[in-house]
Parts: sequence; structure tokens; C-alpha cells
Amino acid sequence: MMQFLIFLSLTFLYALPVHAQQEDPIDADLSRCMENDPSTFGVLECYAQAEKRWDEELNKVYKDLMARLDDNGRSALKTSQISWLKYRDNEFAAINGVYALVQGTMYQTMAAGDRLKIIRDRVYQLRSYQSTLTIDK
Repeated sequence: MMQFLIFLSLTFLYALPVHAQQEDPIDADLSRCMENDPSTFGVLECYAQAEKRWDEELNKVYKDLMARLDDNGRSALKTSQISWLKYRDNEFAAINGVYALVQGTMYQTMAAGDRLKIIRDRVYQLRSYQSTLTIDK
């Protein structure tokens, strides 16, 4: 059991963004959730909740950016987001395909962490655009 908890901790740390200076509240809640229920089912549920929240944050940040940009910027961001959504879907399919070939419940949590990281990274990218637009104001 101790080896599994160490593995789980390392899996979560791997999924954290390197460039994040302060832990996002979504990730803080994810950590607490996994501490409260470290079972495979519990961890998978924690990841599902965090993925949903990151997706909601993605939509919020995207809408904010769309409201701040001019017509050219909105068009470019929309095109970029459509491409990113295709990338996300293809990456999710690849992740699921890879982890489907290995035995063990730990791989389910690794797949969930990999999927979460993809969404989180996009949120951080869009947030960096927000920060850029806020600098001049």
C-alpha cells in the first residue's frame, strides 16, 4: 500500500505544471481529495472532478479572452481553440490507447493525470494571454 501511495504522489507531481508558481485552488482541492480517499476509485473520482473544474476554467478564460480581443484576435483565438480541441481529443485517444494495453489499476490513475495535464496546460496558456492583455491597463 505504501508503494502505491508513493507512486500516486509521484504521478500527481508529474502532472503539475512546471511553470506554476503557486498551486492553483483546483490542484489544491485535488490533492486534498486524493488524501481523503487514496483508493483507486477515490483517486479516479478526484481526477474526474478536477478535470471538470479545469474544463470549466478553460471555458471561463476563453470567454474572457474573446471579450477582450478585437475581430482579428477573436478569429485567431477561435481557430486556435478549434485546433486545440482536436489535439485534445486525439491526445485523449492516444492516452487511452496506450494505457489500455497495460495491466494494473495504477495505469488508470496515470491516464487520468495525463488527461488532466492537457487541459490544465491549455488553461495556463490562455491565462498567460490574459496577463499580457492586462499589463497595459
